[in-house]
Amino acid sequence: MRFFTSAVIKDLHRHRRDFWKPVLWGAIPLVVGELLILAMGGSDGVKPRVELLISDEDDSPLSGFVKGAFSQGEMAELFHVEAISQDAGREQLDQGEASALLIIPAGFQQAVLDDTPCQLTLITNPAQQILPGIAEETISVMVDGAFYGHRLFGDELREIADVLATEEDGPTALQIVRVATRIGAIVEQVNEHVDPLSITVETEVDVPQSDPQGNVSGIEADVADTFYVFPGILLMALVFMGEGLSGDIWVERRQGTLKRVIATPSTLHAFLAGKLAAGLIVIGCVSLVLLVIGTIYFGLPGKNLPLAWAWMILSGAVLTATMQVVQLWVSSQRAGSVVTNSLMFPLMMIGGSFFPFESMPTWMATVGSWTPNGWMLVQLKAILLSQVEPVGLALAASFLLAILLLMFWGGWRRTWSTRARH
Repeated sequence: MRFFTSAVIKDLHRHRRDFWKPVLWGAIPLVVGELLILAMGGSDGVKPRVELLISDEDDSPLSGFVKGAFSQGEMAELFHVEAISQDAGREQLDQGEASALLIIPAGFQQAVLDDTPCQLTLITNPAQQILPGIAEETISVMVDGAFYGHRLFGDELREIADVLATEEDGPTALQIVRVATRIGAIVEQVNEHVDPLSITVETEVDVPQSDPQGNVSGIEADVADTFYVFPGILLMALVFMGEGLSGDIWVERRQGTLKRVIATPSTLHAFLAGKLAAGLIVIGCVSLVLLVIGTIYFGLPGKNLPLAWAWMILSGAVLTATMQVVQLWVSSQRAGSVVTNSLMFPLMMIGGSFFPFESMPTWMATVGSWTPNGWMLVQLKAILLSQVEPVGLALAASFLLAILLLMFWGGWRRTWSTRARH
């Protein structure tokens, strides 16, 4: 027992001297998580808007309808439209102050009514990729709408065009009623085929437990959408700590400590247990800091913090012991670093650390949830959201404990079997 205590104190002193390593193990996932939250629009969920400039050289009711279409309903949330002259619009576009410039040429209304060629010009900002594409696709839909509108109401549109071309006072009330009646009859015929729709789409969304206000387990609504990044951040920190702590065995080998311990077989298990215990203290400190930050930021129930902390410590111990076994099977520290990193980053990628399972395709999320870190993440998220079943959690913890004992035994056997090399 005395040797075990000495081994723990020795490792803690070494970790204290290299205090910047645990700081980085916790800080890097926080930075990555913040970048992911910003990429998702931040905690406020701010949506990107297309800055669309429109130069209306036709100044007709139909061109006005086109401009107004971008300011109605959901389109108004996606587009910010500014009417501007062509020269001023090009100047703003050159300065990168807009996403696109739409030029509606003179004669646009007459061309549409006559079903004759007419060219709409859309100039996009080359410095942007997605927003100009949204504008282009939206205008393409409008052009397709005009094409199919002529297929349905071509005679009526041509009649309106003839009246506008020949009558200075515009159409009479009788003409308007006649055209409107014919259009209404066509709409009724079309409705027989499209209303009700032949295809019905049903969407089912699997969402976490919500309270009556629609918040996820009591989490504030303005951060609920970004909460799913948080468990991945915690598991990312555990993977980083497991990789860093497992590589410490090479320091012991380089300094000759491991050689002296192997010379006394009865102390080998105490030595390895001491290293693991010291690592658990480091994991516990970093995990507690991250959990407290997340609890405050997301407004998580404080009662879940102790259980989540215990789960993180146990999960970190399993990851550390597993990676230590990997380190003991390779021939050099560089090889150990290459192998563990080759395992670490793909596991974090598919295991929900870089991309939440909620944003993955179903098949990928299913695969990811069965990776070691992905499985730990699912259990941790259930604990944080108060969705965990006591019996299920007890079985999961027992499984992790069994894996930990197996990895510890494997590390001890591997260290003892390679004593001749030391």
